[in-house]
Amino acid sequence: MEVESEDEEDWDSNTKIVQVPAKTQKITGFHLMPTCLPEHKVKEEKPVLFNKLVKESLLEYFKVHWDDNSSFDNEYFEIITNPWKICVIKNLLEDDSILKDVRQEFYELDWNRRKLDLYNFHQSLDLKYLQLKNINHIYEFLKNDVMGVVSKLMNLELTHISATCSYYADTDYLLVHDDQQEDRVVAFVLYLSDIQDWCESWGGALQLFNCDNNYQPNTVERSISPKNNQLVLFPVSPISYHQVEEVTKKNFSRYSINGWFHGKIVPSSVTPTHKPRNESVINIKKT
Repeated sequence: MEVESEDEEDWDSNTKIVQVPAKTQKITGFHLMPTCLPEHKVKEEKPVLFNKLVKESLLEYFKVHWDDNSSFDNEYFEIITNPWKICVIKNLLEDDSILKDVRQEFYELDWNRRKLDLYNFHQSLDLKYLQLKNINHIYEFLKNDVMGVVSKLMNLELTHISATCSYYADTDYLLVHDDQQEDRVVAFVLYLSDIQDWCESWGGALQLFNCDNNYQPNTVERSISPKNNQLVLFPVSPISYHQVEEVTKKNFSRYSINGWFHGKIVPSSVTPTHKPRNESVINIKKT
């Protein structure tokens, strides 16, 4: 969702894979008293869907509105239909503390600067190549838990996932694009904000564009701020034009895990009609 017009496999093969340093061994000691037991290992926490999101009644209610293409907003979900259909899950994880651990692992990544006219930000390798514990937990969670729920709610046959970590620092941005490429079916962004209340004036919003009569992006119709533990999903389509607004806050960054759920059926595409503006050079009449 965060970058366009590049083949994912080519991008991965040209990138250095992260090497994680060996973990320091921990020595477990015993007290002299025979009644004392060895130190217990801390149970490893893995991501779990917010419990309300697995209630059949709520999921069915969501599905009715999604299939009917009608807007809907409560404390768990929001369905946006203007300028095009998009879903916002307001709290994805039951316990979002793992996202703090994921942000800490961002410091261990080898980041790649992505810089062209269209974009300027940092991106990791595809998550399937990373060997960091908490990031791997999130990847498996998206692949094994979230993809199944999305497939059911949107009535789509999804087969696999591609995802990366991204961060946008001060002055970083990603200009308007539609995400259409190969077999991408649903785009997603999971926000990992370390700020409780992200201010709109800081930028970094996901901005949704409406289209003109020629299927060209026109103006920003809606903006979604990067709130922690929020998952944004939308079907990739010829009109799913969006961009990441320029970040304008020094010393704070926009963190996310983003990518696509892929499927066997490639979404239909429409080639926008190019209509030169009246004031363009090629439209100036000779006198």
